[in-house]
Order: sequence, then structure tokens, then C-alpha cells
Amino acid sequence: MGSTLLVAAIIVGGIVLFILLFSLLHKKMQEKKIESQKLKYKDLVGHQKLEISEKEEINDYVFGIDKINFILLHMDFSQKKEEVTLVDLWDVKAVKLNTEERRIYIPENGKFVPVEKQVLKLQLELILRDADQPKHLLPFYHADKHNIQDLRGTKERAEYWRDITNNYLKELPGILK
Repeated sequence: MGSTLLVAAIIVGGIVLFILLFSLLHKKMQEKKIESQKLKYKDLVGHQKLEISEKEEINDYVFGIDKINFILLHMDFSQKKEEVTLVDLWDVKAVKLNTEERRIYIPENGKFVPVEKQVLKLQLELILRDADQPKHLLPFYHADKHNIQDLRGTKERAEYWRDITNNYLKELPGILK
């Protein structure tokens, strides 16, 4: 009986040790990823000579605004290779929030009835002054990559970035609205 308990204790101890080591490895990888993102951000800001007055990290994205040069910065770290978007606010006419949704249906009395909507994407939509240019869509949230519990807070932050960007557009000197 004692040898069975000893074997069970060794097995349980081994499992606990494995989980602990795996957790530490995962934490180290996350810290390394964050440090890499910070370094890429710092290098970009230095190389582009940006004066970022406001910056925020939301999910896998970094938003920043340069009030002096009127540049909006968006870095997307959700892919293997980060994507950087620098938008000259002189080229932007308006900013709004863009939400892509999917309806969810259930069968009822032989018909499919919509019961709710699921948010697939939440993006900042930049409408450019030149109508021939496509709109810029800068993501905040993507259902395939992010946790639905984060959506409410993310939406509030997206609304904040929409509002401050529109406020900066109003401050552009010499632009007729």
C-alpha cells in the first residue's frame, strides 16, 4: 500500500512540476514577445522621427498619435510579421467606428429566426479626403484572435480613439471642413 502511494505521489509531483515548468516557459515567451514589440515600436518612432503624445496597447495592436506632425500610428502584432500603418491626418476627412457583425439564427417553427448578433471585427475607419483612395481600416478586435470578454472594454477604447482622432482633425490648421 505504501509503495502505491509513493508511486502516485511521484506521478502527481511529476505532473505538477511539468505544469509549473510549462507555465514559466509560457510566461517567458510572453515577456519576450512584449519586449520585442516594445523594441520594434521604439525603433519605428525613432526612425520616423515621431513625437507620440498619446499611445495605447489594445489586444495585439498599438495605437499612437503624433500631435505635432499630425500622424496616426497603428501597429498590428497579431500576424507573424507585424504590420505598420502611418496615416497622415492631413489626408483624413473623418474617423468612425466600423463594426462587422454576424447574425446568429435558431430554428423555430420550421424557420430560422435571428436571435443575436456576434461582433466579428471592431475597427477604426479612416475616410480619406481623396475619394479615389480606399478607406483605412485599423483593427482593435477580431473574434478569431481575441477573447469576447475583452470586447466591451475594447469598444470603449476604440470610441475614445475615434473621438480624439476626430478632435485632432478639427485642430488641423488651414483645413476647410
